[in-house]
Amino acid sequence: MAKGAYEKGKRVVLLTHRSKIFSSTLKHLSNAGIPCVDFTAGKKMPIGDWKIMLAMERSLWNVIRKAPDSILQPDLLLIDEIHLKNFSKIIDFFKSRSKIFIVAFSGTPKGVHLHKYFTEIIYNVDSADLIASGDLVKCRAYQAQDDEIDSVKKDKGDFDIKEMFRHYDKPQRYTGLLKAYNEKVKGQKGICFCCNIEHTVKTYLAFKDAGVNAFMVHSGNKIYKMSEQEKEFMIREYESSSGGVMINQGILDTGYDHPPMKWVAVDRATTSLQLWLQMASRAATPYPGKSEYILLDFGMNHNRHGLVHQTRTWSLDPPKKNKKQQSAPVKTCGGCGAMLFASVMKCEYCGFEFVRPETELKDGIMVLFETSIPVGLKGKRMSELSISDLINCQRTKKISSHGVWRIIKYRGEEAIREYQRTIGYSQGWAFQHIKDLQQKKKESFRYRDLIIE
Repeated sequence: MAKGAYEKGKRVVLLTHRSKIFSSTLKHLSNAGIPCVDFTAGKKMPIGDWKIMLAMERSLWNVIRKAPDSILQPDLLLIDEIHLKNFSKIIDFFKSRSKIFIVAFSGTPKGVHLHKYFTEIIYNVDSADLIASGDLVKCRAYQAQDDEIDSVKKDKGDFDIKEMFRHYDKPQRYTGLLKAYNEKVKGQKGICFCCNIEHTVKTYLAFKDAGVNAFMVHSGNKIYKMSEQEKEFMIREYESSSGGVMINQGILDTGYDHPPMKWVAVDRATTSLQLWLQMASRAATPYPGKSEYILLDFGMNHNRHGLVHQTRTWSLDPPKKNKKQQSAPVKTCGGCGAMLFASVMKCEYCGFEFVRPETELKDGIMVLFETSIPVGLKGKRMSELSISDLINCQRTKKISSHGVWRIIKYRGEEAIREYQRTIGYSQGWAFQHIKDLQQKKKESFRYRDLIIE
């Protein structure tokens, strides 16, 4: 597209926001024989009648603020990762000067700003198509149960980072992550995403103490400093390693591609579909001998967003307030524990076959089947529900996981043990929650005894 515009004498600006993507794009332009000037931090704005410029978003915006007249007006603006709002000010600047044609790219074309600038999604390629064509590999996903994650405080629509770190910063969380690593992906190269810098550092130390060949990059702060040179060194060391594990936060979640990676661990929760898909698909690039990659979800993100490679419909319609993101329901395989679509009756990984539930109809009377209300529970109060009833309500999402867990804790230790046995959790899980329960007053778990409708 850039070459075609260049050959027609048009001026083109290509925008990106990450140095890794910048370097990769510059290399591709050079290999294609496309003459290009590049502009990033530390460089002066190119002068002369250039036709194609590759620029870092932040560097170009700084020049726009200080010396807008020094920038030539492009005919075509090409933008990578447009689901990010970073580029909006630059688009507004160029549009205010004269007519400009804009083409943007994203694997997750969803955002509150997109309808303002674009009128059409030109080509909506599906993950299933990319897997079929060999451009992606399949994802085998596992999700760790966490009944309390949705009770974590939200900030601007997503989980509050400080509160989420408090939720994750517990010894059993670090040991649980290491246990999953040892059971599912030990010795294989992969990447782990954490919720903040301190979480990244502590997770890195936990892996190192366990003898794992771990590496770490993060955005840095006053306590945990990391320069750009240190980040680049760590990434190079990781990429040249055998079976290395990269622990990171806010650095490699977008645009990073290292084909030898065979697994991803998302050790955080998010309400953002875009962020979830960016993190969860980092190991989807094909590589010799890799037919699939493993995804370890420690934030119940599958419950919010569905499977990574499920079919999604993207739209440029303006977002509606308070409209919840719809995702295909998922379930856990009873044989190998992999995440599957709820409609699947046989696991594609281990062959486990699900038993199709039968609903008893008495006296030949037809009844309305409401999928959101488990059969036989309509009209009952929450206090009348058995543990099995509560679990059914939780699985059908008639009662939230947080609500069910609150009821069980209010009922006490025996209810926790019965819940643990029914779900199939370990006795250690029950012991830890009973220990936590003993430190709080029963009244703190009081709930409204509503009728199931």
